[in-house]
Amino acid sequence: MLVIDPFEDLFSLPHVTADQRRDFVALLDGLARSGSVWVIAAMRSDFYPRLAELPVLRELVAGAGRYDLPLPRPAELGQMIRLPAEAAGLRFEAGAGTTPGLDAVLLEATSGDPAALPLLEFALDELYRHDVEGAGGSMLTFAGYRALGGLAGAIAGRAELVCRDFAVTAPDALAETLAALVTVAEDSDLATARTVARAEVATTPERAQLLEALIRGRLVVAGGDDDGATLRLVHEALLHHWPRLSTLIQRDREFLRVRGRLVTDRLRWQRDDRAPDLLLPPGKRLAEGEDALRRRRGDLDQETIDFVERSSRREQENRDRQLLQARRRLRQTRLFAAAMAALALAAGGAGWMAWQQKTVAEQQRQRAERTIALATETANGVVSELAQKFRHREGVRVDLVRDILAEARTLQNALALEQDLTIRKRLAEADPGNAQAQRHLAVSQERIGDVSMLERDWSAAAAAYRTEVTIVDRLLARSPGQPPFPYPLDYPLGKLTDCVDALAQQAVAANAAGQPAAAVAGAGQAVEIGRFLAGRDPQRRANLAGLLGNLSWYQLSARDFPAARAAAVEAFGLDDKQVWVLTNAAHAEMFLGQTEAALARHRRYRDAVVDGDRTWRQVVVEDFATFRKAGLDPPAMVEVERVLAEKP
Repeated sequence: MLVIDPFEDLFSLPHVTADQRRDFVALLDGLARSGSVWVIAAMRSDFYPRLAELPVLRELVAGAGRYDLPLPRPAELGQMIRLPAEAAGLRFEAGAGTTPGLDAVLLEATSGDPAALPLLEFALDELYRHDVEGAGGSMLTFAGYRALGGLAGAIAGRAELVCRDFAVTAPDALAETLAALVTVAEDSDLATARTVARAEVATTPERAQLLEALIRGRLVVAGGDDDGATLRLVHEALLHHWPRLSTLIQRDREFLRVRGRLVTDRLRWQRDDRAPDLLLPPGKRLAEGEDALRRRRGDLDQETIDFVERSSRREQENRDRQLLQARRRLRQTRLFAAAMAALALAAGGAGWMAWQQKTVAEQQRQRAERTIALATETANGVVSELAQKFRHREGVRVDLVRDILAEARTLQNALALEQDLTIRKRLAEADPGNAQAQRHLAVSQERIGDVSMLERDWSAAAAAYRTEVTIVDRLLARSPGQPPFPYPLDYPLGKLTDCVDALAQQAVAANAAGQPAAAVAGAGQAVEIGRFLAGRDPQRRANLAGLLGNLSWYQLSARDFPAARAAAVEAFGLDDKQVWVLTNAAHAEMFLGQTEAALARHRRYRDAVVDGDRTWRQVVVEDFATFRKAGLDPPAMVEVERVLAEKP
C-alpha cells in the first residue's frame, strides 16, 4: 500500500514542474493498474479543479477511484468531541439554565464547516492545557474557551504566545522565518504551506532559536535529519486564522510569488547540469531576481542567490562583449567615414573669415549641407561594396552581415553629425539673430541626441536634448506663438524623460551589483536632468523628489551621510506626500551621530503609511536589516528600534 498525504503538494510546491507532475502521475498510474499496489492519496477538495490539468490523473480518480470524505454528521462530530474527553476522565462544563454546555457550543461552532475541524483540534488541545494541565482540574470550562478566543482564536493564540517575545526582540527574524514557510501559487493568489530545508531557514542564531520555539509550540513540523531536515507549518489553518501571518502574506504576496519563480528556475537549471542558457534571461525575469536580491536577500536561500548573481554576471559579460564588438566595428568604419567628415570640415573652414557677414554665412551653410550630403552618399557606396564582399563570403550569415552594415551606417552617420554640429555652432555664433541658423543648430542637437541614445550614452543624449530645448525656448521667447518646428516641444522633453529613466535603471543595477559609487553617479545625473525638467514644468517636482529620494539611498550605501541627508530633505521639500524619503534623512542623522533628530523623526512618522501599504516601521526594519548586512550597526539603531516598538 502506498499512502500520499498531502497530495495537493503536487500542485502547490513551486519547484515541482509540469513535466515532473506528469511523470509522477504516470508512475502512480502504473502502480495502481498493476494490481499489486493500493495507491491512496489524500487531497484537499479546493485543489480538485487542478485534476483537470492531468488527464491520466483524472481517469484514475473517475468513478470509484475517488472517495469524497463527507463532513461528519452532528452525532459523529459530537462523539469526536465527547468520547476522547470521557476516556480521559474529563467532562465539559454544563450551561446555566437553558444555556447549552461547552461540548454543545463546540459542536455548533464546528458543524457544517470543514475548515473548522483543524481549529477544533487546536481548541480542544488548548482547553486541555489551560484547564487540566494549567489549572489542575478535570473539567473543560467556558472560561478557558473564552480565554482562547473561540475556535479561530485557539490556533492564533497559540501562535502569538509562541512568537510574542520574538516579535519584540527579533521582528526581522520572525518575518523572514514565517515568509520562508509560505508560498503563493504562480497562477493564483492561493497561499499554501511550503516544505523547506531547515538549513535554508536557520541561517542566523535568531532564526534557529525561533524555529525551535515554533517546533516546541507544535506550530511547525520538523522532518528528516542532518542535511535532509525539512520544516512545514503544522496546518494551513494558520495561514487564514493567524492575523500576523495573514497580514505578512498580504504584504509580501508578490515577493512570495517571485521567489517561487526563482526557485523553480534555479532547480531546472541545476537539473540540466547548470546549462548557461537556462540562467535568467535579460528582461523582466532577471530584473525581478536582481530586485529580490537588493530588497530581500535575507529571504532567499544561498543557492538561489548564487543563481541570480550568476545570471547577472552573464548579462553583464554579454553587454561588455557587445560593446567591445561595436568598438572594433567602429575602428573598421572610421577609415572611410573620417575621410568623408574631413570634406565637411574643409567646407566649413573655407568660409570662417567671412562668418560675420550674414549672406556669406548662409552660403557657407548651404555648401556644408551639400558637402555632408556628398560625404554620406560616398560613404553609402563604400558600405554597399562592403555588403557585396560579405554577401559572397562563405560561412558568414546573412543576418550577421545585415547587423554589421546597419551599425556601420549608424557610426558613419554619427561622425558626419558631429562635423555637421561643429559647422552649425559656428554659423549660429556668427549670426545670433538668424532664427534659421538657430533652428538648424537645434535640429543638429536632436540628431546627436538620437545617435547617443542608440549607443546607450544617456548622459550625452540628455546634454544634446537639453541644448535643443534651450535653443527652442529662446526662439519662442523672441516670437511667441510661432513654433520653430512642425513638431511640439514635448518631443525632445519626452526623450529627456527617457534618459532619466535609463540612468535611474542603471543606478538600480549598479547598487544591486554592490557598486554604490556607480549608483550615486547614475542617480546624480538623473537628478540633474530632473531639475532641468522640473524648472520648466512644476508638475514634475514630484518626479524630481522621487529621484532625489533614490539618490539619498545610494548615498547611504556609499556612506556619504551628509549628502544623503541633504538629498532626502530636499526631496521632501519638493513633495511632502513622499514621506518615505524622510526615512533616509533619519538614517543619515543616525549615522552622523544626530541621534535626537533621528529619534524625533521616528516618533513622528512611525505609524504613517509611507510606501504603498507599508508603514514607516516596516520600511525602517527592512532598511536596518540591509545596513547590518553591510556592516553598519551603530548603537543608536537599538534606540530607534525601541522607539519603533513603543505603542502610540
